Amino acid sequence: MSKKDKTTGEEFENFMSFAINYKVKPKKPNIKQVVKRVRKELEEIAKELNLPIENIEVVKEWCRQGGRFDDELFVNLIAPLYRPTPKYKIVWNEEAKQHVAILDNQ
Repeated sequence: MSKKDKTTGEEFENFMSFAINYKVKPKKPNIKQVVKRVRKELEEIAKELNLPIENIEVVKEWCRQGGRFDDELFVNLIAPLYRPTPKYKIVWNEEAKQHVAILDNQ
């Protein structure tokens, strides 16, 4: 069977064999670069809204505009900005399988 005679399924199987053998993984962006980029986006929104970056309305607007964050970004940027210590502490929530910010009742 020539290359032209391969079905889409056969081409997919060949690709999957390659991906499995060479463990092709998408490159994960560096968290520092992501934090820098998202912080810049938040600063721009804060400027548009004429609010300090720490105002919760800024991150809400960022989310409305399509911004999304994962656990790592939450721990490194979102929680420190919008749920700062010492009032809040970041803890692992086993049920949700992610970090959450809770009031620190010392």
